[in-house]
Amino acid sequence: MAKKFFKKVHDGSEKAEISILVVDEVIYVLNRFYQIERSNFIPELLKIFSMRGISILEINKDIIIEILNKMIGNKIDFTDYYLASLAPKSQIFTFDRDFKKI
Repeated sequence: MAKKFFKKVHDGSEKAEISILVVDEVIYVLNRFYQIERSNFIPELLKIFSMRGISILEINKDIIIEILNKMIGNKIDFTDYYLASLAPKSQIFTFDRDFKKI
């Protein structure tokens, strides 16, 4: 049943919405809890988010795809990249050293 659903989402005949909070949690759990390398799971997430029927509730999914591509090969958190994507519109103050690397 899930396979049929994702096939429909892939071709755009079915819609699925994902919260940015879920994206952040999935990345955290895969990387920190299960200790899966980003290079192993980010390409799979990119496939999911590239599906025609997928949308992100709080932000344009192209930004999420851009963030995920930036995350491959480094240790900077998803949250830091997300906040940095807001920076042109907002002023962000942080003591997070990783954020300052962006």
